[in-house]
This record gives sequence, C-alpha cells and structure tokens, in this order.
Amino acid sequence: MKILIKTFSVMTLVIAVVGLTGCSVNGSRASDYLAGFSTAPAGPPRKASIPVAVVLAIPETEAAKPTALTPVIQKELLDRVRTNLREAKLAISAIASPIVLPGDGKGGLTPERLGQIGKETGLEHLLVLIPSSRSVQRVQEYPIIETQLFARMDAAVVDLTTGRILLTAVGQEDYILGQRRDVARTISYPRIYYRTQTTSGPFTVVEGDPFAELGKIAFTAATDQLLLALQAD
Repeated sequence: MKILIKTFSVMTLVIAVVGLTGCSVNGSRASDYLAGFSTAPAGPPRKASIPVAVVLAIPETEAAKPTALTPVIQKELLDRVRTNLREAKLAISAIASPIVLPGDGKGGLTPERLGQIGKETGLEHLLVLIPSSRSVQRVQEYPIIETQLFARMDAAVVDLTTGRILLTAVGQEDYILGQRRDVARTISYPRIYYRTQTTSGPFTVVEGDPFAELGKIAFTAATDQLLLALQAD
C-alpha cells in the first residue's frame, strides 16, 4: 500500500535567483562549478524570452552515491523542468544529453565544455542543472534506522557568446528513508517520508531499491523548489 507524499513544500524554499539584468550567487553554488565565466552586469530587462537548452551536469562524486539519479530519473527530471518551467524570461528549446563532471564537479563547466553543447543544440544560452546531496544516518529506537537525504539542485543560465552568467538559482528538499535493522523488508518497510513527518505517516512504502527511490523523491522535490525559485523573480 502506498500513501502519496507531497511534492511541493513551502517549508523549504531556498531562493537565490536574479533576473536576466544581473547575477547573484547568494545561496546558490552554481558558480562553483563554472570556470571561465563572468557575472553579467546590471542592465535593462530583456523584453523577449531567451531560448535555452537544458543540460544536467552530474559530479562524479554524486553519481557514485547509492541515491544517484538513474538515467530514467534523469530524463524524468529534465522533462519535468521542460513541462513545468513557466518563466517568461526563459524558453526551453532543447534538452541536451546529461554530462558527468570530474570529481566533485567544481570548476568542471568551462566555456569549451559548454560550448560543445551549444554547438550540438544550436543555441547560445544554456540552463545548466547541477544535482548534489548529503546524507545523515540516524539511529532510532530499535529496530528502526533512518537515513535523511538533503538534496539540492543548483542552476545557472549562461550566455556562451559573451561568457557570462545571467542567472543562478537553487532548490533544496530533504526526505527520510526508514528501515528496519532486524529484517530487510516487511509489508510496511522500508518507507520514505517527508522530514516533518514521522514513521507513522504519511509515507511511501518502497518496493525497489530504497536508496534509489529516496534519491528520486528528494531530487524531484528539490527540482520543484528550483522551478518555484526560477518563477519567483
């Protein structure tokens, strides 16, 4: 039996977003992954939407985690962004193939690397999404053990022609995986629930890989928060 958990939450909405008239990185770590790009100076707002290609850039360290996004989930998230991003300043025209960044990904997004994606998509502007996470394990009263996943999705819009960062934003969410230490699986375990809930519910009972499902749920919620952030400006 599955009890659906909410996708959107007003409890955790971290916004670090500016319009296309300038750039701010408060709260967003997107700039940490970009190398060789400068911040766009303030200027008059654009009247027309900018066509962008969306690309998911995954650090190797994130891809190696048990909660890493599978290719299926990666596609679902990119489709989710394309479907739900109703930002007047951005018009998603293409979805590029996901890329993997060396190590922790810091400084891995260079003009040369992103320029190749621009050539493949035929677009001068990219919306780059970078997933990252950390987890904490919490031992509860026997036999329950919890793993809390803090997922975040950083984003940046870059102009490949000028080499400038036009926009940055971030969405964050966290969910908890509850498991039993005495048995691997029961009729109601493992289960995933929102951070403000308890083991009593509401929750989702996991049928497959519990950590993969935890990653899917947490990153989907973080992406939804990112969409809210992008539309908040």
